[in-house]
Amino acid sequence: MVIKQALYGGKEAWLDVTAKVLTKIQDGKLSLTPSYGWLGDPLPGQAKQLKLTIVTDGREESVVVNDGATFAIAPRATPHAFKLVCAGTHRLEFACAFAAAPMMEEVSNLDVSPGSRPRSRLGGMALQESKPNPDSSVEGRAPSRPLRMLSVSSDVGKVFDESARSWKTFWSTGGAIDLSGSKDPRWRELERRVVLSQYHTAAMSSGSWPPAETALLGIDSWRGQFHMEMVWWHLAHYGLWDRWPLADQALGCYRRFLPVSRQLAAQLSYAGAKWPKSVGPEGRSAPWVGNQVLLWKQPHPLFLAELDYRLHPTRATLDQWAGVVQETAAHMADYPTADPGTGIYSLVPAMPPSEQGITRDTVFDLAYWR
Repeated sequence: MVIKQALYGGKEAWLDVTAKVLTKIQDGKLSLTPSYGWLGDPLPGQAKQLKLTIVTDGREESVVVNDGATFAIAPRATPHAFKLVCAGTHRLEFACAFAAAPMMEEVSNLDVSPGSRPRSRLGGMALQESKPNPDSSVEGRAPSRPLRMLSVSSDVGKVFDESARSWKTFWSTGGAIDLSGSKDPRWRELERRVVLSQYHTAAMSSGSWPPAETALLGIDSWRGQFHMEMVWWHLAHYGLWDRWPLADQALGCYRRFLPVSRQLAAQLSYAGAKWPKSVGPEGRSAPWVGNQVLLWKQPHPLFLAELDYRLHPTRATLDQWAGVVQETAAHMADYPTADPGTGIYSLVPAMPPSEQGITRDTVFDLAYWR
């Protein structure tokens, strides 16, 4: 929840009192009573109102509080952890955690200095390298690119300098394609699209977790949710462009999700590990009729492990993927069901990638199993 703006007054006379309202936030709670005594008096001797513009989960709404009335916001019941702090620091600090064991990370994103309108500080945050992900650092290979953590900086120039260095490194390493020798007049447009795709995937499909189905866009019918079957589509190509570190961190999700995936398979009376579909950082499957019968996500770890081994043919790579590969294969071997009359095994139940109903032996999945 964000208080985007607070105006106090009436008719055509209004004061921007956002900074003053934000100082009332204490321990994630807001309670205030509008009055000219602490907000100022744009209309002496006349009735006034406090107009709040509040954004909650991306939805903007307006609240009007009459002079002398009390308005309060209490923390809502949620499995997540939120914390709002603004006490003598001239910054609004926001922290949240979605894991079972909360990992609180504070980010100062609003400047609420007295007398000034709060403005976004995101543009003024410097990028700071953290320690490499231990899941991705394996003997005999270079560690993955460190996670990027945001830290407050008053110098926006540092952000631009870091961004420029990162993109220079990206474009001067890894694979490239040159179609200028082609006699087809469309080569230039094709090459432009390849380069543009590399930019988009680097900006939206690399990081410590696999991206959502439409990466950072969030304009699809799934409302930007994460889908396990998209891991291959978003990350496998980095191995072919010699940019595996951009994928390596996110692929650690298979090792992190392995215990939960084993539990899911056992719950459904199968062996091995059944990879879920829509999950959060804890790996639990979201409720949807097709989550456990949409099968094409299941074989992907085998392909990704093979790709990694071709790039890093060491014992360390084999050890890193061993548990994931064995449990994936165990489930794939156990999932087909034998017809009692013919003895022929079928993939059943199965939902095709088009998500049109639940059937058996969908062509796409049969090709994967073979």
